[in-house]
Amino acid sequence: MAPFCENDSALLKATFTGGYRAKTFLWNTGQTTRFIYGRQGINYTVVVTDEAGCQDSASVTVAYFNRDNTPAGFSLSKDNATTFTGNWAMPTLMPGVSLLGYRMAYRQANAGGPWSYTPLSLNQTATVDFTGSGLPSGNYEFAAFARVNDNGTILNSGFTCKERKFYNGIGAKNDGASITSSNPLAYPNPFKHSITIQINGDSNIRISDALGRMILETSMNAGSHVLNTADWANGVYILEVIGEENQNIRIIKD
Repeated sequence: MAPFCENDSALLKATFTGGYRAKTFLWNTGQTTRFIYGRQGINYTVVVTDEAGCQDSASVTVAYFNRDNTPAGFSLSKDNATTFTGNWAMPTLMPGVSLLGYRMAYRQANAGGPWSYTPLSLNQTATVDFTGSGLPSGNYEFAAFARVNDNGTILNSGFTCKERKFYNGIGAKNDGASITSSNPLAYPNPFKHSITIQINGDSNIRISDALGRMILETSMNAGSHVLNTADWANGVYILEVIGEENQNIRIIKD
């Protein structure tokens, strides 16, 4: 397992197939367990021996934590029972690389689920509010990354060091609501007579109602766009942003 922070150790695991009965392990460090922790940049070798005396060996060099274009000094605060704020410093960009913005990623730790992300922004901070999310209680991990133009290729940097905070699940469930951030895609949400859409790059916009009927389909340039929704019926709508950053959220008129 690769390290997920500078100066962290990585977990190394010896795996095997076949052989006779029980196996023993001997690492070049002298350790005799199946799992060990290794330092970044160091090569490790393990010899596996079965009860018949047959041996096999393997070597691995622990990768370095990827710092290329990655924001530095990530820190996380828990502002209240449902709100978490991350802060970070500008990355050192490689030659020919320009910064497009940042996003903060978050998910329940050790659950194997997908990451959620805040919208792209040039701010070096982002906040997520679990109110109305229906997320279960548990430890959640957070990290930041940069979106960059690397000599004409748009890509994401590696994650910063991950930070964890406990969430006790009190956010309940609010049908149709999405987790909000300090850099919202659409606001206010819920809305009444108008809604503002914040676009970070030229994109196609589609809005459909709960039955899948198209309400609006248009192109928007980067920036803020106010939609007049006075004639829209109350209810849940799906907002799709299709472009450099594809996003899909529910918005509510009440």
